[in-house]
Amino acid sequence: GEDFAHIGRELMNTARQSLQRILSPAEPVRIWYSHHPDELCGLCHILTILPANADIRVVRLPEYEVFGKELRTYSGWGEIDPLELGQFQALERKLTDSERRYFADTWRELQRENGPLRAVVNGRLMTVGADFYDPIILRELENQPEAFHEGRIIGDILGKYPLGIGDSLIALRIEEFISLGMLTPTTVPAEGRPIYHRWLKKEI
Repeated sequence: GEDFAHIGRELMNTARQSLQRILSPAEPVRIWYSHHPDELCGLCHILTILPANADIRVVRLPEYEVFGKELRTYSGWGEIDPLELGQFQALERKLTDSERRYFADTWRELQRENGPLRAVVNGRLMTVGADFYDPIILRELENQPEAFHEGRIIGDILGKYPLGIGDSLIALRIEEFISLGMLTPTTVPAEGRPIYHRWLKKEI
């Protein structure tokens, strides 16, 4: 309701103020990014609007780290505890002019394509169709019993595959499968809960 609208307005105002601050930077601009599609899109976009003389530093999240006999993988900065950010600052480096041109050109090309979805494929950010992740979703659907909880399969997909996508995209694709008659909802979510807090039945 109005509470969420108020929070949304506050977030937008904060984002606008932050953007204005970095558009005329008095000090180096540090950009934290990863191979996560949203973060890579953010990097490419901001490089098209920062002043040409801006001193840009980047910190790229490694795809994995080795801790003794354990290996920890990462798909985006959202997985990192804020208290751990300091340990990554040593990875900061100055962005080269050629890198800046490459990422900015990538964003301009994506804008021209104006596609429904962007994904990182073989390390490259590109436009893909809305059904790009369907083979993975359908494979996981095959492993479900005839009746299953939608939220659980979404959680399983996000946990099993480091795709860099959110629950809403998977839920939208499942809505498409429902519209095609492949699945039927058998319950409705409780009031205030996400649409995918329900049970589905296979029709295929």
